[in-house]
Order: sequence, then C-alpha cells, then structure tokens
Amino acid sequence: MKSNRLLSIFRAKLTKWILLFLILGICIFLIWPASSIETDIFIPVKPENIPDGMTLSIPFPKGIDVRISGSPSRIKSLKDHTLHYPLDLSDVTIGDLAVPINEGLISLPPGVVIIKITPSILHLTVENESRKVVPVKVSLLNRLAAGYIISEISVTPASVTLKGPQSLLNPITEIRTKPIDINGTFESFKKETTLDLGEGVQNISPLETLLVEITLKEQMDTRALQDIPVKGLNTGFAYQISPSEIDIKIKGPVNVLDKLDPRQSIKAHIDLNELQPGIYMKPAIISLPVGITMIQVKPEIFTVEINSESASSE
Repeated sequence: MKSNRLLSIFRAKLTKWILLFLILGICIFLIWPASSIETDIFIPVKPENIPDGMTLSIPFPKGIDVRISGSPSRIKSLKDHTLHYPLDLSDVTIGDLAVPINEGLISLPPGVVIIKITPSILHLTVENESRKVVPVKVSLLNRLAAGYIISEISVTPASVTLKGPQSLLNPITEIRTKPIDINGTFESFKKETTLDLGEGVQNISPLETLLVEITLKEQMDTRALQDIPVKGLNTGFAYQISPSEIDIKIKGPVNVLDKLDPRQSIKAHIDLNELQPGIYMKPAIISLPVGITMIQVKPEIFTVEINSESASSE
C-alpha cells in the first residue's frame, strides 16, 4: 500500500518535470536568435558636395555590391530602409581619383553585419561642368496616313540650355524630343513632350515641357492621261472632230488621283451650239472632279467639221 503511494508521488513529480522542461524548451525556441544567413544587396552611390563648376564624367559607378549577414528577420527588414552610400566630393580636383569605400558610412540595422564590399575603391573622373544652348529637333515615330505629308513642324521653346560634363556637351549640336507617334495620322495636331536627354545631361531651361505643333497637308501629285474622247454638244447636225481624243496632265491629292477613273470622271467636249455647217477651230472644255486642276492639254485646238445633214439622218 505504501509502495503504491510512493509510486504515485513519483509519477506526479515526473509529469511536473516533463511539463516544466517542455515549456522551457518552447520558450528557448521562441526567443533564441535564428541562425544567420548571407545575401548580397546593391547600395546606390550618392555623390554629394561637389564644388561649383565641376561634375563627374559619364559613366561613373552607380553603386556598390555589399555582402551581408544577419538573421532572416533582420535581412527582411532591409526592405523598409532606404540605403545609399554618401560620396563626399567636397575636396576633389579636376582629374582622375580613387576613393576607398568607408564601411562606417553604410548605415545598416542592428544585427546586420558587412562581410564584403565590391568594389572596395571607386574610380572617378572629375571634369569641368559646361552649359550650352542648342536647338530642339522633333523626333517622329512611324508613318502618316497614306496621301498626307508634313508641311510644317514647330516646337516651343525652339532652343534649350543644357548642363553637363564638358566632354558630353561639346559634340552636341542639337537635342531631340522623345519620339512622337504619328502612325496613321491625317490631321494637324499639337502635343506636349519632353527632351530625350542622355545620361549626365540636364535641361536647365525654365520650361521642361515642350509644345510640338505639326501641320499636315494632302500629298499632291501629277498624272498624265491619254486618249480621252472628245464629244460635241448642243447641235442637231452631224459633225466630225479631229483629232477625236485629247491628252491631258492634271494635278491633285494623291488619294483622289489613285481612285480616279478617267473614263468615268473626266469629260471632254466642244460646245457646238448655234454653229452652222462649216469648218471651225475650237478648244475643248474639260470637266474635272473637285480638287483636281488642269496643268496641260494637248492639242489645245480641234478641227470641227459640221455637215449639213442632221445627226439623226446618219
């Protein structure tokens, strides 16, 4: 009886110790730091305090690659930090220079350590900063609708002042806008755009936005049409016209000329009203579609012979 009581007491104490160690293990697991991991991050270089009249040549290092170590949670927290490496250029002079990376200038959260920095030295070239006024040219993309051409392009402002490294600005004679898509356009239009600036070049003009105005017109062309029949009108007599056909040269919009059917759209006639039998020298009257103009006719004068017989008796 006594042994059973002792066994029960032992089992109770054993259960208590097991629960105690289990709870302690869980607490240690929750508060004990996780194992460290390594990863690479890119930190942008931010040039600061460069003296007036100086600038960095292009290209220059945009950033450094940093190998870091820390707990997963610490590494994950980096996404909430805006990191950059401050590059102090207050004491630089014109020419090439090598600037060692100072690890102490890289601000990382507690618990994150730096293993390696690449490159360890930044190689830079400092040169004179230049300013230059250049004209603006409009860049176009794709083609207008068929039958239309550009008659005028204007941009406001017509010129801008650029700033940048002297080596970059010296060869620049003009600056272009970002491309304007004119695909299928058939009407004049205005559009705001900006400059297509290369790396290291800045527009320091008062206006950053430019207004482009493009004026379109229909493309014109000439066509030579031959052997168009010449008819007589307004007579009851039989007649003969010599030659019986006329050749003409016309001018008009390409879209109209391409669809033109000379036999249907163009008529040539000579007015024989009140003319008695006889021989006459007469010009032909040409009827043209709207928008088409006459450039040349050949021949200009026709021989018209009117007979005494009536046309109905032929």
